[in-house]
Amino acid sequence: MAEKPLGKALEAAMEPALNIANPPARSIGKFFGDTLDFWFSNRELKYAKKRIMDEVALRKFREECEAEFAKIPEEDLVPPRKALLFPALDAAEYYVEEDELRIMFARLIAACCDERKASRVHPSFAITIQQLSPLDAQNLRRFIYKKDGLFFDSPIPVFSLSDSFCYSFDLTTHDDDEWQLTTASIAVLEKIGLIDIRELHNSPEKGSWYQQHEARLSTFGMDFLDICLLPQEATP
Repeated sequence: MAEKPLGKALEAAMEPALNIANPPARSIGKFFGDTLDFWFSNRELKYAKKRIMDEVALRKFREECEAEFAKIPEEDLVPPRKALLFPALDAAEYYVEEDELRIMFARLIAACCDERKASRVHPSFAITIQQLSPLDAQNLRRFIYKKDGLFFDSPIPVFSLSDSFCYSFDLTTHDDDEWQLTTASIAVLEKIGLIDIRELHNSPEKGSWYQQHEARLSTFGMDFLDICLLPQEATP
């Protein structure tokens, strides 16, 4: 009996899902590609109907995921944990039009297949990216610098207003709007655990309202930066 067209269509539709479900039978690269095929084909169909997502941004996201994966040496490739890979892809769904955040998701997704980083990929990294604005990401970079090809973290002096417990970088470099945005950004970075802020000492000569603090990356923040944000964007 000839195979029915519907049967062929269902088989073709199920093939990516079967490939994803059985990664040991295929190379890690093939598994990664099948995963992207499955995820992006669903989104392209979904958003083509609703016309609510930029197709160019979606295509860029796939290209960036593949480019980050291609940077991993073959000897460092490991099968990704589905509990990390799939939630990271799903979390990225509504952020592909934000250039700063899209590349962070691409790096996180590729890191799931990188033996050098996979053990430090935390399930909360995807949620962390969702909580950041592009300004938050830019401010986070200020805690790292590059010297002789190596990356180092560096504490940054901040101050607080004791009546409102707000934080900001050097006040003299910001106008009022920039100051307010930066203040909010520093508070967010501290709240989600990427940086730690500790009091150094008061400055009586500047009034009792002025307190000096030091902000620096937390251990969680260091791993997050190394995996999602660090390469090439670090300030020298």
